[in-house]
Amino acid sequence: MKTRFQLAFCVFITCSLGMLKAQPFLDKGKEIEKLIITYYDYGIFNGSILVADSSNILYKGILGFSDITTKNALSQETSFKINSLSKQFTAMGIVIHKEQGLLKYDNPLIDFSSVRLKLLNVL
Repeated sequence: MKTRFQLAFCVFITCSLGMLKAQPFLDKGKEIEKLIITYYDYGIFNGSILVADSSNILYKGILGFSDITTKNALSQETSFKINSLSKQFTAMGIVIHKEQGLLKYDNPLIDFSSVRLKLLNVL
């Protein structure tokens, strides 16, 4: 249930930021900040966020607590458990390398480990 909520939240944030792109006259940083504060006020955001467009940082902020019970505030030094979040980044890295011709989906994983699988089997 928590994973579904996190996924829905990510999709909602992405759609919300997409709407900002269609409105170039707005100060995107201020609009993003308003959006994040609203989510925080409703109890659906607690964390750190960085939104960038190419090499320009549009918004960077930290809002909430690292431990809600003790009210310890989040900081730049706060570490987060990312659980299975890195799988998407690994898969995207594989796709990028494939597009650059550096590997093929049919490459056996034996090139990288002792397991006898093809790269495509683990995506």
